[in-house]
Amino acid sequence: MGRWYGAVAIGFALALVAVLLALPSPTRPPTTGPTRPAALAEVWPAAHPFPMPGYLPDGSAYRPQRILDPTTSVGLATSPDGSRTALVVVSGAGVRTLQSERSPLYQGIGATTDRLFWMLTATDAAGHPSVGLWTAPRAGGPATRLSADVGLPLLLGSAYDLSAVGDRLYWTSAYPGTGRTELRSIPLSGGPVRVEPLPGSWAMSAWPWLVSAPDPDDPATRLYNTRTRTMVTVAAPAHQEVSCGPVWCRLVPAGPDTRPELVRPNGSDLRVAGEPGALPVGADVAARDRFEPLLVPAGGAGGIGARLVLYDLATARTVVVAPNVSNAYGDATHLWWSVGDNETLSWYGLDLRTLG
Repeated sequence: MGRWYGAVAIGFALALVAVLLALPSPTRPPTTGPTRPAALAEVWPAAHPFPMPGYLPDGSAYRPQRILDPTTSVGLATSPDGSRTALVVVSGAGVRTLQSERSPLYQGIGATTDRLFWMLTATDAAGHPSVGLWTAPRAGGPATRLSADVGLPLLLGSAYDLSAVGDRLYWTSAYPGTGRTELRSIPLSGGPVRVEPLPGSWAMSAWPWLVSAPDPDDPATRLYNTRTRTMVTVAAPAHQEVSCGPVWCRLVPAGPDTRPELVRPNGSDLRVAGEPGALPVGADVAARDRFEPLLVPAGGAGGIGARLVLYDLATARTVVVAPNVSNAYGDATHLWWSVGDNETLSWYGLDLRTLG
């Protein structure tokens, strides 16, 4: 009896072991940790940053201002001795100098399919500054002054500072303390300047919109449609840095560990972008109404460089464009950044229109 019971017990135990071995392994919860932002190539495999030089063959330091295509950019070349700054076109064909001055200010650089445009502030031998609107063919040829009748142009570093619409070029001229702005335009081929007075202080935005320029006496942010003659007051909190376009506004709260916020002009659809301490890149808000480029400073003592990221409003995702950059700039269509410094300086660009 005892032997029989023992044999049964051993057989039952062996059967139980066999059953347990046949069962699937228990599922363990995944180990959690900080989420790593995706890299550019992981999210958009078709996106290909392209190189641009940091130094030109004559030793001048180069800084791109506008990107025309992956092989062509317009920018500033500072001579090795620092005495002159030239506006140049850098392309596969070489370097083309548009203008070269001592202590110039080139602003509002823009382009159509066949021409380049910019504002030049220069100082004469007597120290008197003057501002003029200049143009040059994209394909080659000398620069010519399109007009000296430009008023006091309000140029804030936006891609829209000079806006080509149809057969005319538009900009705003503002007169501090007067409470008025002029919307000015000229035929692309040259001719008389047309002036439309507007009450308030306005800067160019995505056409047909203007956005109220910073005014200490009137902190409210407004948008004005030049076609419909209608105005929209932006629903944004007071006491914050606010930048707006017709589709999105950017709020930059005070404090070193804050994150930029994006919101619709009517105050809806609030998004918190990037990481604590992230800084906006460029004057224009939400390129292509979707991408907000940000610089994230290096953390910790001895940190070098910063991470350049894109916050994608369509997916609420942050994507790393470059892990260690020294400078970054952006406009409505392109993003460009530098790596290295001094002799190792080089630039890279990215066409945001290639992102799906």
